[in-house]
Amino acid sequence: MNPVIEKLIKELDKSVNGDPWYGASLKSILQDVTYKQAVTRHNPNIHSIAEIALHIYAWIEEVSSRLKGNEPKEPERGDWPEVDNLNETGWKKIIGDIFSAHETLLEQVKNFPFEKFEERVGTERIKELGTGFTYREMLVGLMEHNIYHGGQIGLLKKLV
Repeated sequence: MNPVIEKLIKELDKSVNGDPWYGASLKSILQDVTYKQAVTRHNPNIHSIAEIALHIYAWIEEVSSRLKGNEPKEPERGDWPEVDNLNETGWKKIIGDIFSAHETLLEQVKNFPFEKFEERVGTERIKELGTGFTYREMLVGLMEHNIYHGGQIGLLKKLV
């Protein structure tokens, strides 16, 4: 495997499953969140942990779709999916789905043609869709997205 791709995969995975230098991985942040914590809304203007987790999942799926060659768009389940009547089983499914989607993404990156990593995603820069960047930049952006929202979840956990 190309060393650049190997490093990218390692860094993507470290932010989700590993032991990054900046603090906790997404997995360690989410591992002990209960569904009651996940649905707690501290303020009407602040997303719940469950909403943030579904947002993370939605964007992992969308980036995965783009690696398959699909046109960039808002995630299939929406940018900020609704959380309705969440229970313990549903919360555990969301967590499992995030990590399953992450593993699928890593496999796609392993098999993505190296010569395409510097091609642009979409034809124009649209910030809300994350277009106008290269595939490599999109993957780094997804990693940053996961880290950013993991930090938010970590702060919300402290408030519960």
